[in-house]
Amino acid sequence: MTEVEIRGDTLVVRLTGFLGLVMWPSRLTVPLSAVREAGPGQRIADAGSGGHFRGMMIFVPWLISVGSFVQRGRRVFWSVVGRDRSNTVVVELTGQKYARLVLQVADPGAVLDALAGARVPVVR
Repeated sequence: MTEVEIRGDTLVVRLTGFLGLVMWPSRLTVPLSAVREAGPGQRIADAGSGGHFRGMMIFVPWLISVGSFVQRGRRVFWSVVGRDRSNTVVVELTGQKYARLVLQVADPGAVLDALAGARVPVVR
């Protein structure tokens, strides 16, 4: 699972549990000004992380996708575990190391509401 919070003008993403211990990076920080938009990610997560390995990752098709992948020439960070992809959020970035974050969270609605409250465009 992934925890997402807003601290001032920064989006903080933290891997929790076992993944937080074994993955690098286990914490990402992104300025809110670099967040282009965010939205529910079930459709993207269902399509899978398919792409080329780039950096540390754990990948078992349809079961776990955690780490850095290159998809269509863009670097994407995935943190999705399990077959239920309904609780994922996708964050599109600009000018950062990653172009997209695909994150499994406990409450996607709360994460999207927090981003909307921080004036990030949210697509529902």
